[in-house]
Amino acid sequence: MNFDTGIEKIRIDKLCWMTRFFKTRRLAVEAISRGNVFVNGQKVKPSYAVKINDIIKITKERVEWELELLAIPKRRGPAKEAQLMYKETEQGLEKRLATEAQNRADRITRPREDVKPDKHQRKKLRYIKFKE
Repeated sequence: MNFDTGIEKIRIDKLCWMTRFFKTRRLAVEAISRGNVFVNGQKVKPSYAVKINDIIKITKERVEWELELLAIPKRRGPAKEAQLMYKETEQGLEKRLATEAQNRADRITRPREDVKPDKHQRKKLRYIKFKE
């Protein structure tokens, strides 16, 4: 595992990038600046230094993660390694799973606008077009 016990603090933007919540540090900085990341219930700047046992709340694409920092990584490694750096809180996990289930249900019931109409829809469209 690549975490160093000598490191006590790390910038929140670096941590979000190293734990693979964001693909680049630039995206992490933008999300933090927009107010999508909270540490211990407070809005922070990208340069805020987090320490072990801090509670971090990350909102990304309508999904909210609530994490407790267990260790500080010393590099951006594989995803399996990054997941060892934090633990998701129980209430955060329940809330995230409920949100993901709701998003999944919304996607199923939402009409698909970017798909060509099928045979029956084309017939209805022709009827409407030539009726007028």
